[in-house]
Amino acid sequence: MSKTALITGATGFLGSNICSYLIAKGWTVIVAKRKESDLAKLADCKSNIAHICDIEKDDLEFIFNRWHCDVVIHTAVSYGRDGQSPTEVLDSNLRFGLRILEVAARAGCPQFVNTGSQLPRFLSAYSLSKIQFGEWGKLLSSNIQFVDLKIELMYGPKDNQKSFVSWLLHQFKSAKPEILLTPGTQERDFVHVSDVVSAIEAVFEKRKMLPAYSSIDVGSGQICEIRQFILLARDIWEEITREKVKAKLKFGAIQYRQGENMKVNENLDPLYNLGWRPKIQIRDGLKALVENIRFEYSQAAKSINDTD
Repeated sequence: MSKTALITGATGFLGSNICSYLIAKGWTVIVAKRKESDLAKLADCKSNIAHICDIEKDDLEFIFNRWHCDVVIHTAVSYGRDGQSPTEVLDSNLRFGLRILEVAARAGCPQFVNTGSQLPRFLSAYSLSKIQFGEWGKLLSSNIQFVDLKIELMYGPKDNQKSFVSWLLHQFKSAKPEILLTPGTQERDFVHVSDVVSAIEAVFEKRKMLPAYSSIDVGSGQICEIRQFILLARDIWEEITREKVKAKLKFGAIQYRQGENMKVNENLDPLYNLGWRPKIQIRDGLKALVENIRFEYSQAAKSINDTD
């Protein structure tokens, strides 16, 4: 029998990867999106999405009662990167999530999987609002199982160019003389999006092993300093593209953010206990991503040449 998932944030990086994966595995997928959302990242699976609803106008109660969802996968998020006010970030990350959570619980949906934040609480409006939503999930978990996934630094295909890894690789291609960076001694766990997607699948498939509320870290277990990662990424870029990175890496040109998280404190045992293991090593993930970006640049160049 086909399983049904309602996915928020499906037009974004993680959400679009989840959609493609679940549809390929025979799931019925419902997408809840904002009216103005760009569907470009769903191009490979859009025709197989069972229903796309606009949250501003569609009746969510009707959607849940019509489709009898087995799980809500909540990836919709505002990082506040595009000038959104704290109120706008709060509306996206807390109020909208609560609206979906309440409707799902009333409709008898058994599980709500939230993609939370592992960042310090008061680092930004984004981190504060995401942590607060996880706390609301704990409060309401008597009505619906709530799984709060604390995802480490995620990267992979379909990522936004403003995110760190994608931004860095595109900087290597640019003609800028310098790339301004922090000292780079902060630790991070870089986890590939495909491993995050399989972790989400695991918490659904093994949901009977989980309590009403759980907070679960998601990472690769491969912890390294930002500086080390950047140098590795540069080496891989030059290896794959056979182009020398001309920009000088200016470590220390930017100060750390106030409250910057310098150490990774994760516990992957809860995921391991569900039988999940990460599969993508950092080097392999970066190689694949560089290949994707190189292909995108070649296609863009071909398109320009074809119009000349």
